[in-house]
Amino acid sequence: MPETVRSGDVRRSAHSLRRPTPRPLLPRLVLLLPLLAIHRADAQEGGVCAASLNVKPEICANAPGEECDAMNANLITLGDDVQVSICLTSSSTLVGTNIGVGGVLQTGTRFEVALTCKDGSCSAMHESGILEYLGFEPAAGVSSNFLLQTYPGCTDGQACGYLTVSQEVEVTEDSTRCVGTIKARAARFTTTNNGLFYVRAATAPETPFLITDELCIPGLTASGAGTTTALIAPPSPMPLPPSPPSPPPPSPPSPPPPPPPPPPSPPPPPPPSPPPPRPPTPAPPPPPSPPPPSPPPPSPIPPPPSPAPSPPPQPPPPTPVSPSPLPPQPNPPPPPSPPQSPPPPASPPSPRPPYP
Repeated sequence: MPETVRSGDVRRSAHSLRRPTPRPLLPRLVLLLPLLAIHRADAQEGGVCAASLNVKPEICANAPGEECDAMNANLITLGDDVQVSICLTSSSTLVGTNIGVGGVLQTGTRFEVALTCKDGSCSAMHESGILEYLGFEPAAGVSSNFLLQTYPGCTDGQACGYLTVSQEVEVTEDSTRCVGTIKARAARFTTTNNGLFYVRAATAPETPFLITDELCIPGLTASGAGTTTALIAPPSPMPLPPSPPSPPPPSPPSPPPPPPPPPPSPPPPPPPSPPPPRPPTPAPPPPPSPPPPSPPPPSPIPPPPSPAPSPPPQPPPPTPVSPSPLPPQPNPPPPPSPPQSPPPPASPPSPRPPYP
């Protein structure tokens, strides 16, 4: 049988098929504006606000004489100038809304500043000397100063100090207000955390931030703190010395040296020296030779005649006498030989004849 459809079901089906008509947005906003005005009017009589101060340490590093590079502001190289600015923003709001409210830093407000912490809470400090303090510059239109000194929780007198504001400074919810800049220089690389360190700034307990917006109940105060990080790049390694030249290829092995010559044979012993020659026995002197026979007497000469006397006779010339031979001179001694008999004695020389 065909299905029966009731009229009421048809009406419901037609209603379900119709698309909902969107309500206009402008009338809804018009209805909300009076309610917002009423809420702000109630707030003017003293609304409940949540007081909060946002403290923002901002680091900028650059080589001396150069502008800060915003892309690498927290990457520091040894020798760079490091600037730490203490800036503030009010993060206070009217409770139940997104409406921000502002306030002021009271005269004498102090900030505790730690420059080289090991962690974000600054429970421990790095070794001293990472940053070398150079000076402080107040922000434009702000009377402030900075003094290096220790305080509870920070014991490094070279990295801790107080930044003091000596006048009221307005801090709003829609802008950032800086109060001063600490200037230092990266002087040392820390091996802890591979060069990473933290900078922390916080309001001192005795000088809180005061809410002065008319939307809030008067007398609200707040404290604030903030932390940022920076990294000191490790120093560049020293360049390696040039490698020594490669050694020349090994030369072929040299032949073994020749064997040493045999030691020289000892010289033959010298022949025995002959005995010294005996001195020759001197020959006895030869006996004197016998005198030569005397010549016969001359025959008498007859007397001359008497008339004339004859001259006396002249003596005859002397008869030459041959000299006797000299004895032979001994020869140099011959080599030793058996002794010989002495030579016979020479005959004595003949005597000279007397003169007549």
